[in-house]
Amino acid sequence: MRPGKITGTRHAHSFELLRASLGKICRTTDTITLFIEPVHAYLTETRLLVGHGPDLDNFKKTLAKIADALKEQKCRIRLFDFSGYHETNRSQFLGNVGQFAESEAYYEPSHYKSAVAKAMILRFEEESMDADNTFGEKFGYLLTGGNIASQLQRMREDRLRFREVLMFNPVP
Repeated sequence: MRPGKITGTRHAHSFELLRASLGKICRTTDTITLFIEPVHAYLTETRLLVGHGPDLDNFKKTLAKIADALKEQKCRIRLFDFSGYHETNRSQFLGNVGQFAESEAYYEPSHYKSAVAKAMILRFEEESMDADNTFGEKFGYLLTGGNIASQLQRMREDRLRFREVLMFNPVP
């Protein structure tokens, strides 16, 4: 088995094809930037409530494993995670599903506005990976095999805080 071979996932073949494609791209470009897109926290919560939490965690772990394997081959690749329960993904929500208050972040749960895209681009361009974004918080975590467990734990803790706020401050 070659280093970093993807096993133990039902989509192993697709991930192997992705890794092979990225390997070819690495030979022709300076840097590859992959990202997990932001979606509103309510959509993330819905996915978790229907049982897709382990799938999302495994997806992130597998992408981090692919990126690490390519780095071992001297590929300059970065993987950012913009998903989760941070402030940007918790933009104001009104009582009826699909109705968002005037928000600089989202049109609706799965479609973010240009302000979010601009913050993502700024994050890609940062020299320091710890700078705050225009939304006033850290936005877009760099994922690696070395930090994936702590980042998934951070997301679980953020989810608990998000749910506490919903339970004690329900939407109108």
